[in-house]
Amino acid sequence: MKGVDKIFVRELRRIRASKSLMFGCIFGPLLSFMLVIAIFYKGVPNDLPVAIVDQDNSALSNKIYSWIDATSIAESTYRLNSLSEAKILMEKGKVDAIIFLQEDFERDVLKGVKPELPLFFNNTNIVKGSLLYKGIYTCLSTVKAGLKMKIRTKKGYSNAALMPSVQPIPFDSHLLYNPYTSYMYFCGMAILAIMLIAFTMLTSVFALGTEIRWGTSYKLMRITNGSSLSAIVGKMLPYTLIFIGQALIMDLLMFAVIKAPLNGSLLTIILSQVILVLTYQSVAILLISLTANLRLCLSLGAAYTMMALSFSGLTFPAMGMPLGAKIFSYLFPFTYYLKIFISQSAKNIDLSIALYDLLPMFVFIVLAILTAGRLKNIFIEEKYWGKR
Repeated sequence: MKGVDKIFVRELRRIRASKSLMFGCIFGPLLSFMLVIAIFYKGVPNDLPVAIVDQDNSALSNKIYSWIDATSIAESTYRLNSLSEAKILMEKGKVDAIIFLQEDFERDVLKGVKPELPLFFNNTNIVKGSLLYKGIYTCLSTVKAGLKMKIRTKKGYSNAALMPSVQPIPFDSHLLYNPYTSYMYFCGMAILAIMLIAFTMLTSVFALGTEIRWGTSYKLMRITNGSSLSAIVGKMLPYTLIFIGQALIMDLLMFAVIKAPLNGSLLTIILSQVILVLTYQSVAILLISLTANLRLCLSLGAAYTMMALSFSGLTFPAMGMPLGAKIFSYLFPFTYYLKIFISQSAKNIDLSIALYDLLPMFVFIVLAILTAGRLKNIFIEEKYWGKR
């Protein structure tokens, strides 16, 4: 480990002198954290625009209009007479759902004819469409139950006798782990971590790659008497400490500012984040060792970090993926981190199970250590210098 301290100080000076490095490890992550929080701060989408095509113009249609407007998820933005006009609004993206109240709707309901009530939903965003459908369906089901009780009450039935027919099987549902159906708890937390690893990966690649591109990498070997491992440790250590600090800021924002659930061990989450930073720095070293090309490594690093979000099982359940995609998901350290984070923040799973997911992450660190010899040749041989 000779010369690690000198390279450490040298790297701190390079960070202070480089706007790119300053942005990559300090200002960039902080700005991205603020942006993610600003996007997901409300947690749940509210007041999604709904068009009601009212060809009945009755007391019942007025009641449905007001009840839809009273829900938190939907807002009765348009009240129209033409279904074609409503469809044009949906095609333009001005409404996400259409409720069609046909002529003589109230009369048919009171007569017990059971009229149709067509609903049209924009389901291009599956989560938004599902939430909107659930909110509107619950609202209309409540209106339906009220009408049913009102009609039968007029026939002499008591409320106690009517309840079993209105709701023959009462549901006792419990939303576990994300009871508020919050986007912040669902996506926001993971995207904050994605921002952390993206800046960790790209800044580490840039810091190492510029040494090779500018032909200064031989100086690292001179300081460490030819030890590439000491050069890597001294070079990466400032960024390791900075990004661990960024991870702690991220935790402060999540658990103190946003008030995200923390049902397990915060220490375990912090430990997993330290390993996560080291792991993505190791992947950066691997890319440099394999390609010795700064531009290519930056492209590969960006793609690698962004793909992690898709294959982690957050946006699409891992259990529903084809076998090939499941196997591919194990190539991303973020997959293991996400399991640990969810197990401790939301579920409070036993630590022995959570820590088990740390073991695969060490494989990436070991692989980076094994490439130290290859990186030494890249550092000292001029044929690798000057590549963009």
